[in-house]
Amino acid sequence: MTMKYTLGLGLSLLILTLSGCQSLQPSLSNRNIPLAKPIDISYKDELLVSRLTDILYQAELTKEQKAQVYYERGVRYDALGLRTLAKLDFGKALSLYPQLVEAYNFMGMYYTLEESFIRAYDAFDAVIDLNKEHEFAYLNRGVALYYDGRASLAVDDFKTFWSHQPTDPYRAIWLYLGEHKKDPQKALNHLRTNYQEVAKEQWGHYIILALMGDISEQALLESASVNAKDNTEYAMRLCEAYFYLAKKYQFEGKGFQAEHFFKMTIAMNVHEFVEYKYAKLELKRMNRALAQ
Repeated sequence: MTMKYTLGLGLSLLILTLSGCQSLQPSLSNRNIPLAKPIDISYKDELLVSRLTDILYQAELTKEQKAQVYYERGVRYDALGLRTLAKLDFGKALSLYPQLVEAYNFMGMYYTLEESFIRAYDAFDAVIDLNKEHEFAYLNRGVALYYDGRASLAVDDFKTFWSHQPTDPYRAIWLYLGEHKKDPQKALNHLRTNYQEVAKEQWGHYIILALMGDISEQALLESASVNAKDNTEYAMRLCEAYFYLAKKYQFEGKGFQAEHFFKMTIAMNVHEFVEYKYAKLELKRMNRALAQ
């Protein structure tokens, strides 16, 4: 968010998933589910972490400069999937320079993933207090409210996020996810209305078509390879497609299919995508519900 279907980690994950649910196996085994090669760890990010660490310990920096370096290293840790190290760096950055808006935004997402919602709200509120035009703070606070079961407030934030750029398909999608908790049919009707403004040249519009039932799951997944410039872009698109298909199946009460696609989302290794991050939270909550 290439063109070649690679049977790698995704296939192994598919086999493991199906082996534990033999009675449900036909519901997935007969499908031709496209797979991309999972994104590899970036050696450039690893080198940048090393360079930033050298700067922290060797350069003469002001507090603000040091905070910025910690923030930049935290971003690289996040891209590498090293969430604990990233969170530590964002915390250090904020202790040195409390006006660092983007660090609050990351901290808020991490608190959401930990289901520490009060802390998440505090972090996102800090972002908005410092910069009322920070669009993604509204998205991320909306996501926290969504998972905290506060649908009406979540929809308010998703509407604000959507209103800044109605042509963005993902903004329309998150607004739909929030509204679905309140009234599924009304949410679908509103999504159809909002779809009229979505930029059709953006690949994400196919996700909306799938959520509306206008194209099949297979058509959505196959569209991910069209005009993808390389495997990385292909894997990013599949990461997104898998996540929103999982949400669709979740809405339909099809827990096994939802779980499968959340796992496929994670298998693409797109650590910095919200879809990757929240697929992990979805699976944690599903497993907790099963254990109760």
